[in-house]
Amino acid sequence: MGTQIELTASDGATISAYRADPAGKPRGGLIVCQEIFGVNVHVRGVCDRYAQEGYLAIAPAFFDRVQPGVELGYEPDDIAKGRELMQKISIDNALKDVAAALAVASEAGKVGIVGYCWGGTVAWMACRPPFPTMAAASPAWPTRSPASRPWRISARRTTPFR
Repeated sequence: MGTQIELTASDGATISAYRADPAGKPRGGLIVCQEIFGVNVHVRGVCDRYAQEGYLAIAPAFFDRVQPGVELGYEPDDIAKGRELMQKISIDNALKDVAAALAVASEAGKVGIVGYCWGGTVAWMACRPPFPTMAAASPAWPTRSPASRPWRISARRTTPFR
């Protein structure tokens, strides 16, 4: 259902992203932040399901900054590799990639963000000033607990913590 696109962040970094378009006019846009496994079959499936519900969904490939085309599974070696790659990507750079995805997703109107695991942390961080306002957010199981940080969050959100 989706296609690969290219995003250019504000620092000039070029990364790939998975884009899933709805069949008709979009109800809005959604940024889907990857786990530590890259934009794998699971993340692409999430995007496709949101597109089936009428949303333009974009999943930026954060790991492209250090290793293009990462697509890991869920075995112990994959988890170790994903953690290694995650440590090489700063939250600030991931947020630049989110901003690039936001520019594309905004074509559909209001934009929300969802993220899982490490992507949940990125999604949470994308909901605070000075970042552009997200219409809604669902940062699921953030790995770096943002709850202790004194930021004003600018999006409606639902957040399951472990």
